[in-house]
Amino acid sequence: MPDPLICNGVQALTSSSRYHSIYFGLHIAGGFVGLPLLALTLILCGRIPRQPYLVNFCFTWTLFSISYTLTSLTGLGTRCPPIHLCVAQAAMIDAAPPMVTVAALQLILKIWQTFRDPSGQIGCEILRPLSSVFKTAIYLALPYVTYGVFVILALTLLNPQPENLLWRVGFFCQPVHVASLSLSSLIFCMLVIFIILCFELLIGVQYLRSRRRITTSFPLAEKSISLGLLIRLFIFNVYTVVSFSTCIVSVSARKKCNWDWWVVLLASFPLATCIVIVLQKNVWVALCLARHNKDESHETSNVELPSARRVVSNSSLNDVPSIDSNKTRRTFT
Repeated sequence: MPDPLICNGVQALTSSSRYHSIYFGLHIAGGFVGLPLLALTLILCGRIPRQPYLVNFCFTWTLFSISYTLTSLTGLGTRCPPIHLCVAQAAMIDAAPPMVTVAALQLILKIWQTFRDPSGQIGCEILRPLSSVFKTAIYLALPYVTYGVFVILALTLLNPQPENLLWRVGFFCQPVHVASLSLSSLIFCMLVIFIILCFELLIGVQYLRSRRRITTSFPLAEKSISLGLLIRLFIFNVYTVVSFSTCIVSVSARKKCNWDWWVVLLASFPLATCIVIVLQKNVWVALCLARHNKDESHETSNVELPSARRVVSNSSLNDVPSIDSNKTRRTFT
């Protein structure tokens, strides 16, 4: 590991430049392009049921990418960032993992509630008098409230102490040497991830019980579990454990380790989130149908429509029999 340099009072840790474009490109592809387009598809497409928690999950990962590319978005590149910008990004990076863990917990709780109470009659007694739209808005705001709380906490502990910051040249600024800040994010993320894994286990047990009840009541029903469902569950569980475990490592790292592979892996999480959601059957079918309808409309626009007017040629006019006025006059007289 190279010796850290000093840049505007902040320790700077150099790394291989070949990872800079990969890091920024992954965030652009996943957090700035893929997930926003996917969220708009989930909102605007009428073929997909409205899933506000899934859309909110996409937006939290977009904010995650913004937090980790703040110094890159300003166009500084490998130049020394101002101290206030470095402090701001360090605070945002400290708050990003708790935010996405809360959003993931809400998504898992919604899935569990769907298995337990499909009609939606069971809910929090305190929020029962409120309208469903207002309750949904409160739930969706919780990840961003968590983000704001951790940002304020980090700004309080970091500012104005640049010695508690580390700038990974070409990547981001992160907090170091602040045990209370690292432990607060670490403990919070560990607690939320433990709850997520418990609810995933409950969902799996409840799903197997439901299938056993159906196969017992209806012997002719298909007893085999869909291979596609098993693959998506496996990808989701592996992705959850790996991604959030790496987020825990990022907020709990107290040593200035020059892990370029870890930085690139961290940047791939938004893109991996986008891929996992696109693998959902109704999303994939909706995207394919939208592409198919677009091709059909383009082919239809090139077909020449028949005219309502009949084109009469000179030859057809000659074939029309002439009317003798004298015969017509004698007929009426």
